[in-house]
Amino acid sequence: YDSVLPYFIKSEDNRNPYMARSPYHGVGGYLTVQEAPWRTPLSVAFVKAGMEMGYENRDINGAEQTGFMLLQATMRRGSRCSTSKAFLRPVRLRKNLDVAMHAQVTRIIFDKNNRAYGVEFVRNNKRQLAFAKKEIILSAGALNTPQILMLSGVGPADHLAEFGIPVLSDLPVGDNMQDHVGLGGLTFVIDEPVSVKTSRFTTVPVA
Repeated sequence: YDSVLPYFIKSEDNRNPYMARSPYHGVGGYLTVQEAPWRTPLSVAFVKAGMEMGYENRDINGAEQTGFMLLQATMRRGSRCSTSKAFLRPVRLRKNLDVAMHAQVTRIIFDKNNRAYGVEFVRNNKRQLAFAKKEIILSAGALNTPQILMLSGVGPADHLAEFGIPVLSDLPVGDNMQDHVGLGGLTFVIDEPVSVKTSRFTTVPVA
């Protein structure tokens, strides 16, 4: 946490002035974060009601999350400020940048000294390799990052053994993993589990 927090702060451009002095927020980075530019009477009443019950009006992206506040979002001029918009588009024309579409990393390749030097990935149903000249940065989200590490042999030894994965480093990867503790929008109860497959995204018909 302590080693990656400075990079989160550096990458953020928080547009709410009262957050400028927070040790958990940054200004001037690529990723725009802000409260929604609109407020409804209900949202204001919701925060006020929480404070009347004894909860604090907190920064949910700060040191403590238990409390009430108006939601912050990765938003710029009323629309989502995605990873692509914030980081990729400004540098997409660089000659030293190669973006591989429809490529899914399956594992990291380590040498005999347990130093990462390449990645294995699947693209167009073909297994391919890519090797690093300097370093490898693994940033695949709250779910896929620990998954890729464990597929690479970095994780709890007993769990890796269940799947026949050779253990390179016995570490508690994936323990206490949390993604979204709450989720808004429509939810449905289904009879059978549904798997997310890359092919479903790449074969969706477009009108």
